[in-house]
Amino acid sequence: MPSLIAALLLVGLVGAVRLPTTETRAGIIAGYRMVLSANDRDGDGRVSRAEWTAMVSGVLPEQPLPDPHLADYTETRASLLAQFDEEDLNHDGYLTLRELVREPLAFFACADRNRDGRLSEREIWRAMSRCPSHETRIDLGSPPPSGATAH
Repeated sequence: MPSLIAALLLVGLVGAVRLPTTETRAGIIAGYRMVLSANDRDGDGRVSRAEWTAMVSGVLPEQPLPDPHLADYTETRASLLAQFDEEDLNHDGYLTLRELVREPLAFFACADRNRDGRLSEREIWRAMSRCPSHETRIDLGSPPPSGATAH
């Protein structure tokens, strides 16, 4: 259940490091902890707006190479930059781990229908239409086959 932030930023910023699974609550927290530590340039345990902008720019530079899908690129970049304000719940100008994981963990709790602490691909797809979260706005293509097993 990778969020747009985690998918883009973990891959772009953590690179070859083995990424934690996002199928479990602990994996989600570990992934966001990696994002936080990789981008907390001043070491204060949180991400400032400037650090957030640098993080997004590391994956999606302001001036991309010429691309026929530039409108999507620009929209995605703007959406990631705007996400800072959505995540900054106390409006202090910083994002903490707690603020970063709040929405992904809420989605996880909603999606884990059988309460086994792990999300199957089927649980994720079913949750896309019923769990309130920015996660539900991500287009993941076609759902898994109806015969896919649910956990």
